[in-house]
Amino acid sequence: MRRLRRSALLVLAAVALAAAPAQAATVTGSLDDVSATLSWTQPEEYGSATDVRLSITKGGVTSTPAFPCEFCMLRDDPSTVAVVDFDRESGPEVLVESYSGGAHCCWTGLLYYYDGEAWKRLDVETGNQGYQTMDLDSDGRTEIVTRDDRFAGAFTAYAASAAPVKVLQFEFGTLRDLTRERKAYLRQDARRLRKELRSFKRGVDRRGFLAAYVAEEYLLGEGAAGRRELDRNQREKRITRGFRRLLLKRLHAWGYR
Repeated sequence: MRRLRRSALLVLAAVALAAAPAQAATVTGSLDDVSATLSWTQPEEYGSATDVRLSITKGGVTSTPAFPCEFCMLRDDPSTVAVVDFDRESGPEVLVESYSGGAHCCWTGLLYYYDGEAWKRLDVETGNQGYQTMDLDSDGRTEIVTRDDRFAGAFTAYAASAAPVKVLQFEFGTLRDLTRERKAYLRQDARRLRKELRSFKRGVDRRGFLAAYVAEEYLLGEGAAGRRELDRNQREKRITRGFRRLLLKRLHAWGYR
């Protein structure tokens, strides 16, 4: 009888969780004559947003461009909807953050821009990495700063992976890769990665961080420094010759070398 009561309680608890009331959420951002509001319904427990609606108002005219959400997690946070003038030409754009859910992957920025007649969408796929919006060189133009998701799990287990910086700039309908041009930020991150590498104790898997560091040295035009780090790790038997060969081959294929 006690077991039956316990089982019944567990079933009732599961039903209560499944029937948890949904929550309505709204996030709004604005800049100059553009404002954007994202509204949706999301269960209290883990689950996909439903009834998702994006509304953008420009100069008093409101549009409701399509917002794809087959399965997406949306955060009830001001950073979810950013209204930013990326290109300083066509007026503010709208960048909405969406997450596919799961242990990892995938973050997407849905960038809406006005082409003179309607709002168009450009998807900024960042995979596991997510992104930030920053003005790295203080020129008044905001960049999208993320990391190269191809490195996630490419050279070691996902949990031990690291990825090099990737800087994107919106230019009216396209995204331009400016990573090599943002040397100060890139050099700062390379130093951080090298410091992390030097702090690893023997036996700790360093291949993910080593791959990201070498890639950034190539982006800086200092590939010789990256190869010296590979040589040092190989002499100390922390990596194999095969790993070195694989990494350099992959960096060439991916455009780093």
